[in-house]
Amino acid sequence: MTPKTKRYGFTLVEALIVLSVVGVLLAIGFPRIKTALIKSSVRSARSSVITLYNQSRARAIREGRSVTLRFTADSAWTTASPRRSAGTGSCDTVGTARKLNGLYGVTVTATPDSFRIDPRGLGIQPSTSGTTVLLARAGYHDSVLISGYGRVSK
Repeated sequence: MTPKTKRYGFTLVEALIVLSVVGVLLAIGFPRIKTALIKSSVRSARSSVITLYNQSRARAIREGRSVTLRFTADSAWTTASPRRSAGTGSCDTVGTARKLNGLYGVTVTATPDSFRIDPRGLGIQPSTSGTTVLLARAGYHDSVLISGYGRVSK
């Protein structure tokens, strides 16, 4: 009679089978994960634009002066007028500029490129159509519409 020996660990074939199954699962799942991350960053940029608008509106009411929310291809910032601090120009840059491209990797297209809020918190626009902010990244896009009176729609 031969004595029984205990077997510990995995064979090379078993380890290769497990690694190949994991590789196939990763190959299938990676594009979906990448797409989900891109969509999430676009939605986060949209939320950031809405938050920036709400902060700008609150600042206009709190400080009792007009506030303008401005957009470029990669960022957004807020200015207030009339100027209260020393310097040149007719307005103060208030808060910090948000580099939306750097934070979320999106490009920003705003039509028109600024939105002005009066001291009562209402939008001041040449037309009642408002401002449309389009956020895009890698073929995915989302938008924010700030109506002429200051109402935000997603």
